[in-house]
Amino acid sequence: IISPPMEKDPIIKPYSVSRMLEIQIEDTLQPGTTYTFNFGNSIVDNNEGNVLEQFKYVFSTGDHIDSLEVNGKVIDSRLLELKSKVNVNLYRLDDTYHDSIVRKGKPSYVSVTDEEGNFQFSNLAEGTYLLAAIQKGKEGNQYTYDPEKDKFAFHPDPIKIPNDSVYNLSLYRGHPSYRL
Repeated sequence: IISPPMEKDPIIKPYSVSRMLEIQIEDTLQPGTTYTFNFGNSIVDNNEGNVLEQFKYVFSTGDHIDSLEVNGKVIDSRLLELKSKVNVNLYRLDDTYHDSIVRKGKPSYVSVTDEEGNFQFSNLAEGTYLLAAIQKGKEGNQYTYDPEKDKFAFHPDPIKIPNDSVYNLSLYRGHPSYRL
């Protein structure tokens, strides 16, 4: 998971005898922004199978690395169970924000829920954000909401960072469009 998302995916490959990773960024980076490459548990020792758990590579294009966090949980409102592998997005409320950003825009930061439905954003910049979760249907853009296929959750009020709140989001499916 790369946060904030990039237009073009970087090329990530092992370098030499797999002791290093080479990351080739194909996109223009935003100035004064902290980027997080979250590898999760995907880096494994070839010889013994040891997992490098929850590895993150963090860098900044500015003079400091942002260090604020937001945490929470996602639950399915109908099934009343915690949901894993749900995309959770933060959209900065600034001059690029518009009322249909969850359907047509890209989030400022992205995260995914774990097996217990927990999500965590780290290395965030101070500001005001819209918090939303999208459980994707079978296909489509991973960052945008399609009411015909996806489940959706959002926090009703903009959230200000920094804060010490934990956010609980309830997924629901929108009503499909009925036509005669």
